[in-house]
Amino acid sequence: MISKKNIFLLLFIVFLVTSNNVLAQSGGYVPLAPIDGVSVEGEVVDINSFIPNAIKLGIGIAGVLSVIFIMIGGLKYIVTDVAQVKTDAKDTIQNAVVGLLLAIGAYAILNTINPKLVDFQINIQGVELGEELPTTISFGGENRTYTNLTAEEVGCTSNCVSLSGTGLNLKGGGSEACSNNPCYLNSSLVNKLQSLKSFTDTLGIGWQVTEAFPPTTRHESPCHNEGRLAGRCVDIALTGDTSSTTMVTQFIYAIRRENFSKFIYEKCPADPLKGFVCTRNTRGEHAHVEL
Repeated sequence: MISKKNIFLLLFIVFLVTSNNVLAQSGGYVPLAPIDGVSVEGEVVDINSFIPNAIKLGIGIAGVLSVIFIMIGGLKYIVTDVAQVKTDAKDTIQNAVVGLLLAIGAYAILNTINPKLVDFQINIQGVELGEELPTTISFGGENRTYTNLTAEEVGCTSNCVSLSGTGLNLKGGGSEACSNNPCYLNSSLVNKLQSLKSFTDTLGIGWQVTEAFPPTTRHESPCHNEGRLAGRCVDIALTGDTSSTTMVTQFIYAIRRENFSKFIYEKCPADPLKGFVCTRNTRGEHAHVEL
């Protein structure tokens, strides 16, 4: 017999699955508390990535708890001869199995709807003892300009390459897109941007990089600042008429085609129905994408 707890669990999973599409329209927000591997403290979260990751994390926890209760019920059943205790142990095992099936069923449903909903990873990079820390420049929130510094010297150590000769349009020819000449970004991110440019060129849509690395100022997103995530995100903006709904819509569609791990369209005032987000640090209308 299915217990009330399992019925509640089933309804909760159904709610999460069905609410994913509804909540995805609400744009971004800053969570009260971060979830490891899902969000960063104080950072605006794109609901399109936060909800699926939270669902998958919940399903994983439910699966682990179900296995634990199966083990507990099995142990109780083995070590006792009391009929009532054996009955309770059977109920524990039965409820745990039902819970496990619900978790697996939820995973299967999400995978059927969209495999990307269950493509969840938490990457923890180790630090080698005795490794020499790279020499970086602390920007301190000031608008500084450097010339001919290498990627390592400006603190971009995540397989970063120069944007010179990539064919990407840079704000101010590069002088306003970063605080060094040349600007740098992760090579994989550059490849995605080049692919994006090739597609938008066919649509007649022009855009430029407005914030690469090193940054022109401090940012909330760690990937904009010096550190292990440096150069793994970029701000880009349309160079045409941003009041054109068609152009903005096509631009957003083109960005989503590249399957960036995170995408936020920042515009003030915010428009949750269109997915536009406005933060206290938003400077002009632009798209923020991360590798």
